[in-house]
Amino acid sequence: MLMVNKLTRKKQCAFNDEQIGRMYKELLVPIESDNVNLKGYKIDGQPFNAKKAELGFDIDFRGDIKTGKDAAIDTFYCIKYKGFSSVPSLLIRLRNAFAHNRVFLDKELSCIVLEDVDFKKNELAMHVRLSSVDRLLEIVSAIKSTRGKHIKGKTTNKKKNR
Repeated sequence: MLMVNKLTRKKQCAFNDEQIGRMYKELLVPIESDNVNLKGYKIDGQPFNAKKAELGFDIDFRGDIKTGKDAAIDTFYCIKYKGFSSVPSLLIRLRNAFAHNRVFLDKELSCIVLEDVDFKKNELAMHVRLSSVDRLLEIVSAIKSTRGKHIKGKTTNKKKNR
C-alpha cells in the first residue's frame, strides 16, 4: 500500500475551490445529508452490471489500490468503509476526496485523479483516474440510478399499497 507521506499532495489541484464546492454539492451532499440515501444498492445486481457495461467503468474492492500508470482509467480502486457495503463505501470515499481537496490534474497521464486516505491506518483508501469531470458525473449518476433495484429488477424503494 502507498503511505500517506508519499502521496501526491504536491501535484496541481484539478479545480479551484469554487469548482470543488460545486462538484461536492452536485454529487455528494445528498449522500452526506441522510444515511438513508446510502441504502438500497446491490453491486452484483443486473441493473448495476448493465450500467457498468453500458458506461465502461469498473469498481475494484479487493484492497489492492493501484496508482499512476498501473491504475486502469475509469476503474475505482477502493477499500470498503467500515460498516458500509460496496457502493455506499465508494460514494463516501468520493465525498472524502472532494471534502479533503484530494482531486488532482495529472498532466502526464492526461486525466483527473481522486484519492481518499485512511488517516488512522496511514494508507490510501481510494484511487481513481478519470478522463474528465463530466465522466465522473456520468458514472455517479448511473450508480445512483440503480439504487433500490435487485437482481431480478424488482425495486425495494416503492411504497406498498395497504
